[in-house]
Amino acid sequence: MSASSNALPRVRHNELVPYAAAGLVGAAIVIVFGNTNVDHAAGENGGLGPALVTGIICVVLAGVLFAVVLPRFSGSRAQLVLAVLTVLSLVVFWSGATPVLGAATAAAGRRSPGLYTAAGWVGVVAGALAVIWSVVAFFM
Repeated sequence: MSASSNALPRVRHNELVPYAAAGLVGAAIVIVFGNTNVDHAAGENGGLGPALVTGIICVVLAGVLFAVVLPRFSGSRAQLVLAVLTVLSLVVFWSGATPVLGAATAAAGRRSPGLYTAAGWVGVVAGALAVIWSVVAFFM
């Protein structure tokens, strides 16, 4: 058995790229907005160091989800697990993990362009909420 026989077809990887990019862009927005408007005198955390650390964590998370997890597990159980993790990650939305997990949930729950399972919609909505929440909090 050759190494290429175990590889996922190129089309499948190409279908996941827009989801991974959207998740990482959402994470970048959350991380940048969450770490640039901090008052260190008031005891708030944030800044360049934490932004870089959470950014690296989100890139690794996206790599694991989109290169390892989704090509192997994309059934209803994977959708449910990802949807639950996405909702739970709202507690730490500032980490940027919610948009990445939301994008992975949407990718796992896609049926055709624009049509998602219930779990897929949970991912889309939770990821969007984290981004919107970060932007609104930045301007308040």
